Amino acid sequence: GLWSMRLMVKGGALDEKEEERGLAHFIEHMAFEGTLHFKPGELIAFFQKLGMAYGVDVNAFTYHDKTVYHLELPNNEADLIEQGLRLYRDYADGILFEEARVENEREVILREKQARDTPSARIAEASFRFSFAGTALAQRSPIGLESVVKETSVEELQAFYEKWYRPDLMTLVVVGDVDAAALERKIEAAFSSIEAPRQRPPKRKLGRLKRTKPFRAGHLSVEGVERYTLEVSRAWMERGSGDSWERRKMDTARSFATSLFNERCRELIDGMSDDFANYNRIFGIPYCQLSISSGGAYWWDAFVWMD
Repeated sequence: GLWSMRLMVKGGALDEKEEERGLAHFIEHMAFEGTLHFKPGELIAFFQKLGMAYGVDVNAFTYHDKTVYHLELPNNEADLIEQGLRLYRDYADGILFEEARVENEREVILREKQARDTPSARIAEASFRFSFAGTALAQRSPIGLESVVKETSVEELQAFYEKWYRPDLMTLVVVGDVDAAALERKIEAAFSSIEAPRQRPPKRKLGRLKRTKPFRAGHLSVEGVERYTLEVSRAWMERGSGDSWERRKMDTARSFATSLFNERCRELIDGMSDDFANYNRIFGIPYCQLSISSGGAYWWDAFVWMD
């Protein structure tokens, strides 16, 4: 049957210094531009031969707090599994940073950055800055800064790669018809020779939310967007960290209550969007929000309904 494989690296936009903003995402791109066992150009061709589409079955994403490599295998043949593990081992410590490929990828990333610069994305970024003021979340975006993408050196990319791609910051997940014992032996054979750094992993500095009244209200004015967005939100820091069943149950109850409220508003208010109200946990920070957009003469109606 089908197999899904994920390699998660606990390094993302939150872990970048000011002069490194965009390096985590840049390295994700370089993972498809040549590794120790998959030379430039061979990687995509190899998976296409197996009937997998690049960007669908083989892909990766850079987030604020992690970088995740996705791989969907069409079957569980031993050779294919070993190739997948070999690729992930290459991602762990065998990504090549050939200068010509790095130069080419700068333009690819800048085009991606331009494509992402949509009105809805600008509104979302302004909302993020407003709600998470005081934390690194308010200033960081995985796509990074144009100046960093244009000017970073091969040496700086390699240094960031070696700093964050380390055994104690990586997790491999395999889902499918798995013989756990046999797979564990394959993983050990593929990954056990990775050298673990002697120094402890760098600590992430998230910062703290600015102390305000329980709820914050704001009017987000975004350049190039010809409509109003009104928002009331609350984000707060909780004691303790990590995942737990109690936290999961609480989040599920909060999400369900918000969904009920949202459904009632959608029935009451003509034209109300499906995501007027939402609750989420952003990198461990509980966050609830009411957001409504309106254009032209309808801004007052939006204001009244928000109230």
